[in-house]
Amino acid sequence: MLSLGLFGAFSFDITQANTTLADGTRHSGQSVKSVYSKSFYQTGTNIQVAGYRYSTQGFYNLSDSAYSRMSGYTVKPPTGDTNEQTQFIDYFNLFYSKRGQEQISISQQLGNYGTTFFSASRQSYWNTSRSDQQISFGLNVPFGDITTSLNYSYSNNIWQNDRDHLLAFTLNVPFSHWMRTDSQSAFRNSNASYSMSNDLKGGMTNLSG
Repeated sequence: MLSLGLFGAFSFDITQANTTLADGTRHSGQSVKSVYSKSFYQTGTNIQVAGYRYSTQGFYNLSDSAYSRMSGYTVKPPTGDTNEQTQFIDYFNLFYSKRGQEQISISQQLGNYGTTFFSASRQSYWNTSRSDQQISFGLNVPFGDITTSLNYSYSNNIWQNDRDHLLAFTLNVPFSHWMRTDSQSAFRNSNASYSMSNDLKGGMTNLSG
């Protein structure tokens, strides 16, 4: 990361990869990535722009080589909720290698009211004009030693026939909230948590711990 002083920081890197995919084919390619970040301490704003990642047609990363087949999806691990439905995630198609990616993330401190954030990204592929899009934003709010968060995310994967929406709420309460300040309990550093997520299609997951 190269510091630009008052103008933020900038980084640039090039990656060379030689990869063997699930069908036994071998590929070689390069990927170039640039990142710019800037913090505005007076306003509590942080901005990071992964300005651009460009990959040549033969570039595949390490996770691509780990797939046991050329296209498909993975199954999301169960959370233990009895009402949970099987969810398919991480749709992929290695016959189309990644080409360009743009990404931006912004976070804003709200003083005693917590933090808000926003991020967006777009991924394009070789040999198709279609692209993936992801957007997320949320709010983290503390109430003394209790923390809450409300997040929304949207994703559109070109290998999937549907768009995903997810609305999630999380609550964390430390056990020390109910203890005296001089308590030496072994549970003092533990916490109780509750999370709820809704895919806006009728599917809901509740977890507590």
